[in-house]
Amino acid sequence: MLKIVHWFSRNRFWNICIVIFYYLLVVLPHEEVGQFLASTLDEPLGRARYNQLVLTLGILGVVVYFILNGIGLKKYAMRRKTVFVYLLTTFIFIFLAFNFLMVVNIEIIHLVQYGFLALLLFPLFSNFGTTLFFAIFLGALDEAYQYWVLTPFSTDYYDFNDLIINLLGAALGLILLFSNGFQNKLEIRNWFQSPVLFTTSFCSFLLIVFYSIGIFRVFPDNDVQVQAPLLLVRNIQPHFWTTDEPDIKFHVIRPFFGVLIGFILYHFYRKIDSLSNRF
Repeated sequence: MLKIVHWFSRNRFWNICIVIFYYLLVVLPHEEVGQFLASTLDEPLGRARYNQLVLTLGILGVVVYFILNGIGLKKYAMRRKTVFVYLLTTFIFIFLAFNFLMVVNIEIIHLVQYGFLALLLFPLFSNFGTTLFFAIFLGALDEAYQYWVLTPFSTDYYDFNDLIINLLGAALGLILLFSNGFQNKLEIRNWFQSPVLFTTSFCSFLLIVFYSIGIFRVFPDNDVQVQAPLLLVRNIQPHFWTTDEPDIKFHVIRPFFGVLIGFILYHFYRKIDSLSNRF
């Protein structure tokens, strides 16, 4: 892993190309992959057996993930306590997401996709916080593409549930890097040079402009017939639990709480930057 990341760090052009190719591979074929899984696994096996199969594969993936962390910690033993705390906390978050936010077990694929994306992004920034931010940003674009492009009329809300799961997946990637000895190397001399601040400011400016001219809204306006084209919530879920099928219940995170949870988790995991320089 060290050799691969160092190679990417020295060959930024190829690193960027691979990140773009991988991201497009994750984002663009959503419909095709969903239909393929439904026709080859979900329908033939039945939902219960399908979920059981996915859960079994997920458990095997967790075992492999812990082995990779253990291999790294053999050399960086001083990081064991920090890694243990972050892993324990993260898997508690994943357990809560699994029971509250996921509709079907296959959604754990988000953890794999964005964990791997974080591994690919890190050589571009050599900074845990910046890597996590852009993984979240790309995850937000992914959900926007699904909501406003793929399913503009069949989905009731922008999916903050998936956005939080994406964030946790990216965090798993960062923890793996930390356990294998990677450190924060990005030095920003002036605050206005921060790519995180620039991207946040630019996106905030766009949202303010879109809101002022009526393109963007959070909730539907009952006083108008034609709603804003960029509407985060088309139909408000009135109850805590949303029922998809008789035996499937999940909670839909509303925009304010989605942003708040994402903000808290981001600052929790970005502390890895300062911790990485201590060991």
